[in-house]
Amino acid sequence: MPIFETRSFPPPSLVGVPIEYIIDQLHKLAPGYWDHPETADCTIIVPVPHYKPRLHHHEPEPLASPVPTYDASGRRATEPCINIMPRLTMNLHTDYLLAHSTFLRTILSDASPVDLINPSPSLTSASLRTPSGNYTIPPDRLPRLMPSSTARHPVLYVPVPDPSSVHLLIHWMYFGDTTLIRDALRRG
Repeated sequence: MPIFETRSFPPPSLVGVPIEYIIDQLHKLAPGYWDHPETADCTIIVPVPHYKPRLHHHEPEPLASPVPTYDASGRRATEPCINIMPRLTMNLHTDYLLAHSTFLRTILSDASPVDLINPSPSLTSASLRTPSGNYTIPPDRLPRLMPSSTARHPVLYVPVPDPSSVHLLIHWMYFGDTTLIRDALRRG
């Protein structure tokens, strides 16, 4: 049972409206939501296992500090020292996430993180093996809803292969513009 109110996409009032139209309208509204974390209804936490500061400061920031966030002690009071890892914390709007990502729709529908990787997974006692069998994924690196989620504000833990570029994807979700992604690819 989810600890928050699941949201379908499209919302019931927009069922039958073409998804392309909904996304176009979201892009037009983006300037009113971008960089307004006070209106956010979702938090995404992205671990940064090998933190490197950005070299290009002209890239947009995704509604949160692109540098890892800690409390004054460097960890939560309840967090064991072994779990200290830099992370990005982004306050976002679920409408933009749900419109662009079936993956995030799945997480927000309370799917098992194991099901997100392999519909019929084989768990070992310490880790999950990918479908190819070539890699193991530690359980703490699986995407999941965090216990701090509330009924109206889910908090998602989403490990990604390249945390330094996740803000580019978020910007694209809000504005539909790939210019920043293309520029980043040209720079390498």
